[in-house]
Amino acid sequence: MVKLSTIRFAVEEQQGTAGLDSADILNITGTALQVFDALDSLPMTGLSEGDEAFIKNTNRLYISDGSGWYNTTLVNRSPTWATEPDATYDIADSATPLVITALATDSDNPDKGLLNQSIVSDSAQYMVDITVDSSVWTFTPKTASQIGAFVAAGNLTDSNGDFVYTFKWSDGISFVSKAVTIGYSPGGAVAPPEGTFYGNRALYISGTNGSDYTDVDYWDMVTSGNASKFGDISPGKITYGGAASNNTRAVIMGGNGDATAHGDTYAGSGLDETYYFTCATLGNSSQFGTLPRRTSAPAVEGDGTYAVAAGGGTLAYSNMANTNKDFATMEYVTIATTGNSTTQGNLSLARSYAAAASNGTTMVIGGGYYFQHSSVGGGLMYNYYDRIDYHVVANNTNAYDFGNLMSAKLFLAAAGTGGGDIALFMGGTDIGTPISSSNYQGGTISERIEYITVSSPGNASDFGDLRGGFAGGSPGGESFTSATANGTKAHFAGGRTTRTGSNADTNEIQEVTMSTPGNAILFGELTISRMAGSAVSGGSA
Repeated sequence: MVKLSTIRFAVEEQQGTAGLDSADILNITGTALQVFDALDSLPMTGLSEGDEAFIKNTNRLYISDGSGWYNTTLVNRSPTWATEPDATYDIADSATPLVITALATDSDNPDKGLLNQSIVSDSAQYMVDITVDSSVWTFTPKTASQIGAFVAAGNLTDSNGDFVYTFKWSDGISFVSKAVTIGYSPGGAVAPPEGTFYGNRALYISGTNGSDYTDVDYWDMVTSGNASKFGDISPGKITYGGAASNNTRAVIMGGNGDATAHGDTYAGSGLDETYYFTCATLGNSSQFGTLPRRTSAPAVEGDGTYAVAAGGGTLAYSNMANTNKDFATMEYVTIATTGNSTTQGNLSLARSYAAAASNGTTMVIGGGYYFQHSSVGGGLMYNYYDRIDYHVVANNTNAYDFGNLMSAKLFLAAAGTGGGDIALFMGGTDIGTPISSSNYQGGTISERIEYITVSSPGNASDFGDLRGGFAGGSPGGESFTSATANGTKAHFAGGRTTRTGSNADTNEIQEVTMSTPGNAILFGELTISRMAGSAVSGGSA
């Protein structure tokens, strides 16, 4: 027969450092122990001294004296925290792991180990690596560039965020848990992964502000700051050209040049030359090849394999001004291999001073105008367009009508995402409704940024504005600006602005996040205020 003193001793032991563990009780064997769901299930007949019963819904142990039941002790108390974690933590930076101690004990038997059943939200795998040693957790942060790659891939919506880690210890039946929020904002800007036709190093090539420049600037598109000199375009300045990249090499095609430097009296009406830079190596340009005609102000982009110069103006090699007219032909080169261009197809409309962007597969060409000299045939003509064409670069076919810009524009810039599917068109001279005229139309300088989804033909929508400012009560903008992108951000560099109340050349580099419509912000400055240069991005290593 079990003595009451023995029962009291067991209770006292349990309240101190010893006692019965519920998991152990459930494993007790023998005819003396019975398990029931509720107290009213206890049998009242056929009892013997020493019979034991465990009641699940009260977690209590009962013992019989042969005629009734007596409550002896409470079992299966929940584990308790010995070292409880805080509700929130922040990871300091990408170089400093976060260490958290979360220690629990078994209330029924402190000497018995508990089962770790902790869980974490899905986003944690893209932000940290987690290791556990006994009751000590170490959260080792991913680098800024790793997180940037996960953001670009769509696994994370933003480089700054948090996740929930739920610390949970169990004795096999009961448990103690705590949900903890852990925040991580990587120190410094996040570098997106570089693609086949873009990178995190931006180049701005040549340009003019009354004086012509051969200077090539470069800057890191990830960290705000000013540009530095990369080298020079050689043999002389190139304005109104266009550039494309395969990340390693940037090719500049067409444009207007210096007559003496390029050995062509009419170089100012178009160049038939192409040049290239190695993006990771500071220095001057090298000769790439030639185009089949003088080509002024083409729209240039590519897919990382090919660079395409679409349209532009031309002046025949007879050097007669009355041969000046725009054309629709597209010329392409293989960026990795120097050589002359090959004819690829035609735009849907002949034009120059349009702007081009790419999503890595499809090139889109927006705006521009058609000009022909009065002696070409049909009289002097200016046609101003809001047309957007699209062209799958690798197909070597014609371009087709994609949709329309919000108004007819020329002297605008464009940038494509690379990491996504957005193309932006910004600034330029806004003509309004597309028109055909025998007179040049001055238009107004636009501050508008428009966007399209490259894989879905349709009209452009309002994205936001360039940095803005007002002159004489009217919003100011930029024309003759140049644009490039690194897969996440688009940068607009240089140009002619009316924000100061007059047409003044600017050295500003403006920035937008392509996935988030909004206005541009100031990123940094070029080394020189200028317009009509070419912008492109490539890899820095």
